[in-house]
Amino acid sequence: MSIQLPGSVLSRTLRSRLIQQRLVNTGSYSLGKSLPLNAYRSHSTDTAEDTSAEFEHETLPNPPPKVENNVSPDTWRGHKEHFANRRTSKGGLSWSQHASKAEKASLTAIASNSTPDGEESISHKTLDLELKWLADPRALADRVARILQSGDVSKAAALVRQAQRDGMSCGVAWNNLIQYFMDRGCPQAAFKLYNDMKKRGRMPNSRTYTIMLTGFRKSPEGTPGVVKDALRVYRSIFAENSPVKPSIIHTNAMLSVCQRHGDMDTLWRIAGELPEEGPEAPDMVTYSTILTAIQFAAHADIVKMDRSEIDRVISRRAQMVTEGKRIWADVVYRWAKDQTHPLPIDNQVVASMASLLLQGANDRDFYDVFALYHQTMGIPILAKIPDENLNSARRRVERELERRHKSDPGSNMEDDVPFVDHDNKVLRRIKTEPTVEEEEEENFDSLFDQVVPDSENLSYLQPDNKDLTLILDACIKMTQGASTGTAYWDHLTNKDNPARVEPDNLSFIEYFRVLRITRSSNTATRVMREQMVPAGLANGKAFHVALASCRRDRNNRKVLVHANELLDLMLQSCLLPDPRTLGTYLELVQKLSDNPHTLMHLVGLDMDSGRDTRSLPTLGKKLQTKLRLRALATLRPHIAKLHEAMEKGGSRAGYKGRWDVLETGSEPILGQNCARIMAWVRLIIDETLKTEYALFVPKDERKILQSESQMLKKYSDQATNQKLTGKTVKATVEQRNEFRLRQLELRGPPRPEKRVSKQPEEAESQPTEGVADKPQEQADQPQTPAAREPTEEVTDQPTEGVADKPQEQVDQPQNPAARQPTEEVTGQPTEPAVVQPQEQVERTVPEKTKS
Repeated sequence: MSIQLPGSVLSRTLRSRLIQQRLVNTGSYSLGKSLPLNAYRSHSTDTAEDTSAEFEHETLPNPPPKVENNVSPDTWRGHKEHFANRRTSKGGLSWSQHASKAEKASLTAIASNSTPDGEESISHKTLDLELKWLADPRALADRVARILQSGDVSKAAALVRQAQRDGMSCGVAWNNLIQYFMDRGCPQAAFKLYNDMKKRGRMPNSRTYTIMLTGFRKSPEGTPGVVKDALRVYRSIFAENSPVKPSIIHTNAMLSVCQRHGDMDTLWRIAGELPEEGPEAPDMVTYSTILTAIQFAAHADIVKMDRSEIDRVISRRAQMVTEGKRIWADVVYRWAKDQTHPLPIDNQVVASMASLLLQGANDRDFYDVFALYHQTMGIPILAKIPDENLNSARRRVERELERRHKSDPGSNMEDDVPFVDHDNKVLRRIKTEPTVEEEEEENFDSLFDQVVPDSENLSYLQPDNKDLTLILDACIKMTQGASTGTAYWDHLTNKDNPARVEPDNLSFIEYFRVLRITRSSNTATRVMREQMVPAGLANGKAFHVALASCRRDRNNRKVLVHANELLDLMLQSCLLPDPRTLGTYLELVQKLSDNPHTLMHLVGLDMDSGRDTRSLPTLGKKLQTKLRLRALATLRPHIAKLHEAMEKGGSRAGYKGRWDVLETGSEPILGQNCARIMAWVRLIIDETLKTEYALFVPKDERKILQSESQMLKKYSDQATNQKLTGKTVKATVEQRNEFRLRQLELRGPPRPEKRVSKQPEEAESQPTEGVADKPQEQADQPQTPAAREPTEEVTDQPTEGVADKPQEQVDQPQNPAARQPTEEVTGQPTEPAVVQPQEQVERTVPEKTKS
């Protein structure tokens, strides 16, 4: 967990160009691709006094140019895997795939200064010539970063060690080298390099400690000796000869290492050593880390339990909640009652406590989430205090363990069989867990009582989307809590609420899960149509969860109308249809078709009331045929779009998660899922074309269905399915262009805007170009998401975009919501702006242009 404190050196560093330049130092600009900043965020412990001397050389001027890797391929430095797997499905670094075994062995040898192709293969004369032009520490750091980027780690290490022998200031160069080893997933090699640096007389600075502890935290789970090595580094900060002043940020980084690797004993030992005041006193990041560690430790213990040990699981979760409440009692004291050293509370620690409570087993734990947000944010409690019901907790835990067993069937395959001899006598007694003496039960009844109204110095926090999602999650888990979730949604998203939350994609999806429980297909369709689609937040997953409410609301007469409307909205809002959503729709159609009596009153089948059907079986087949024809008509544009993408758009092996969303504009769509939907649709078509249903299918419709069945036949072939397995489907260029135009039409016509020209004489001789002359008041005015699209131009010729936008507009910083070209009137001088009563700027068009 990497959390920045407001106003700290780390926060200022993240807002500066220093992060971009540190990406250069670590070699992340290789192949011209930069990595996300969150992969390099670390806990900084530098104060203004500590960093003034060391960090003045760490700011690099500009990213280095691309360096071609011309190293011989027979060495590990020229291997293809050196720069492979730089990005993963989450957009960050893949620690398990950073370096091959051979490369890790080479890095370890370089760190130990024992590699045969290391410094011995580089002449000292070459190093001396390099260092002759690298007298400045900043230039040395730049050079080391470029060498690491090219992959020549041996030369970089030799250059840094030679500079250390010559007595040069090379602290930043050492940090770059250690950071590279950590980024390549070799914490043991980085620790060896760290010790080698100290043996050569270079003492680590605050940045060095931050790199080491952050690297240990990011190392893969199960890496041997990580916590032990990190603890050595952490203890060295408190040594008498340490040049770095200890800070709570160092402690937070060490606690994160313990949390990541599940070493709770070390975590509690370090947390118990913290003073109550001073720069080493715990802050909200400390409490958040401890709460997260408690939650993860409980989860690790529960995973090891058998699914039949329900009582043990409930007991372990109750212990977790109790430990979390003890920590929260200290948080409340530091926040509201400590007059000597008060500590402001933040949303992160509240979210950590809410997440811990959500892992409880009782309804009271979920109710405490509402009380927690009532205490810290003033959100009213809209639920009743639940009764203590152990049976509901047991059923809830049993369902969770059953789902875990189905998702991981090999997790608990081995039974507890004692070791016995041929006479069935036990050879070795199984060790039983030691009995823990029960402590006196603590009373937390008043733990979440309000404290803000009783104090003049405290104020409520502002809720955000994460808090809204956690509250809705508590409503979902709580028995009979779905109606409470709807009430919380209406309260927190109400426009008249001063603490209103503008829902994002995840909040909408969580609300759709609440509506799925209440079977509110009408509400889900309305929210999607009136809120999510106009806001541009709709995606395949949102439609999938929203349509699930229709699948549960099968007794509703208008369920088919709602489901069809959701598919129509998905056709307009998504670049490519989501196969999961189409599968949910097909499941709904199948469920309705299996119960013909529900079709009698189903709205949307367009039954011919003039024709009398006396036989009930015949009427049932007619209703089933009408339902299938209606469903196929709704699915037809989606199937055609997927088929075109699979035929012409191409596919590629694997996908990169959110990087696919950035590059293609849509979520990754797997080829095997598309093939499964195609085969399913063909099965429904073939079922409809059978003799018993052919009487109710019009002749023209029958020909269309036959041609579609022939088109989809290929997706039932096993060879085709194997070819599409593991590949993603890409949209064609025509589909992308059509999608952009459709998005412009959906968001409506843009609001007309008036340009103001400060020099009308120049405007007469030169046509206007976009919004270069837009007044500053209008440029600073916030705009709605509906106005984030290019607007039409009033010209005598077809529009040509805004490629010729003046340089003044390019250099002017703009709000991301206001990055769109506005209407233009070419060939005519502009007129001064006139502010209308509706606070909109109108455009005055000369008569000649109007005609």
